[in-house]
Amino acid sequence: MWRYVFPGKYETALSYENWPEGFDRDKKEKIRCSYDQYVVRTKGSVYKVVVFPYLEECILYYAGIHEDTYDRDLSADAARTLAKAYAILIRDPGAIVYVPMKKPEDRLTNFNLVLCRHTCMMKPGRWLKIEKQLNAYNKVHNYRFWYEPQKLRDYFYRIVVRKNERLCHKEYNRLFSQREIGDYVIESFSLDGIYEIHENLLSAAEFMDEADERNEEKASGWGYGYMVSKALIRKNGGI
Repeated sequence: MWRYVFPGKYETALSYENWPEGFDRDKKEKIRCSYDQYVVRTKGSVYKVVVFPYLEECILYYAGIHEDTYDRDLSADAARTLAKAYAILIRDPGAIVYVPMKKPEDRLTNFNLVLCRHTCMMKPGRWLKIEKQLNAYNKVHNYRFWYEPQKLRDYFYRIVVRKNERLCHKEYNRLFSQREIGDYVIESFSLDGIYEIHENLLSAAEFMDEADERNEEKASGWGYGYMVSKALIRKNGGI
């Protein structure tokens, strides 16, 4: 069964009434992105999988029975990379995005991340069969796109926030779900949920940039785990 969770234990971007102070709606940043892409056929279905390189300075872990969520602790740089994965889901409803985070020597509590939208027809248990077919035979041309973070953030504050201010917690729970399968955590989102976590990643990364500039040892909750400064990562020898 899917577990629906409400990430409201921390202040999230949905609590904003207007654009945050200093938000530049007219910023026209465009980043050209390219990632490995695979087309996998199994059980009579075809799946498009976009695979990211191993994500440094990020761990995904089970937060505990009291919270019953899988959170991630990461640096500002890792947050900006991960935000691109959610941007792919915004533009491509049928895509599956795989973000490796677990090395073989990692402790058992760490996981790799698999992202998709509710519109993707992949059953969570099918992922293990799909992952085994991510090989040279099924690899196709790279997945390329222009990433425009400010455009996505502008849409979030203009449309998504104002719409979801009317949602009660029961309705909002359906924006986001998680499932553990082996060494993987599969997260499924509605479109509004993707916009929200994309914004949380970027706004928290901007906040942590100030700590990185001052070389401060700092960690701050961002809604799905903790954002960690580079000075604290160096002190601890990693996340």
